[in-house]
Amino acid sequence: MKLNTLTATLGGMLMSSMITHGAITFVSVADDLSNISPNSEINTTNSQVDDFWRQRDGFGEGGITVLEAWNDTEDVAILTMTLTGLAIGETYDIYTNYIRFGAGADADGNRGGVRASLNGIDFTTFNGAGGTSGVVGFSELTGHAASDRVGLRGYLGTAVADGSGQIQIFMDDDGLSGGIEERIWLDGASYGLAAVPEPGTSALLGIAGLGMILRRRR
Repeated sequence: MKLNTLTATLGGMLMSSMITHGAITFVSVADDLSNISPNSEINTTNSQVDDFWRQRDGFGEGGITVLEAWNDTEDVAILTMTLTGLAIGETYDIYTNYIRFGAGADADGNRGGVRASLNGIDFTTFNGAGGTSGVVGFSELTGHAASDRVGLRGYLGTAVADGSGQIQIFMDDDGLSGGIEERIWLDGASYGLAAVPEPGTSALLGIAGLGMILRRRR
């Protein structure tokens, strides 16, 4: 076999040994709140001072439900969202989804910051597309748009589905008062299979490198 053919073959083997990122799946806050806890911290009252999340149906990425809070005037509880139906033991990329206001010239400005965590201790704050509208964190547009609102998702990292095929996400308002972060809409969460090299990839890398060295010595 010619060395250039060997190198190409090894390169192809290496590429085929990688599992690519899976498609991202969005999961809305359920309208019956079955995937959110504690439900006792949520009501449907139009209040900005009662320290409860407000359930608003018919909004968000799936047009199902969002949870609203106001940083300036209330202190809402941390909520837990549970993703179900995942493959036991698989590793997933996890995102928190939220809605940003003021995509155009709306007076609300770019409000919509959130913070979220995979362990309930280490939180990441996300404010606006690309992190340019807030002080910490990066997020990306999901493609959802309605009126002056756009959908965003913030990457939290990877997590492994437990023995019940579940992953939990801890979500909160961003804890910042005033300015663009005043009004919060939690929309849900997203997940996708993480890219994980199969066993033997490191060995294939070494073989491919050897093939390149031999080719150069010809």
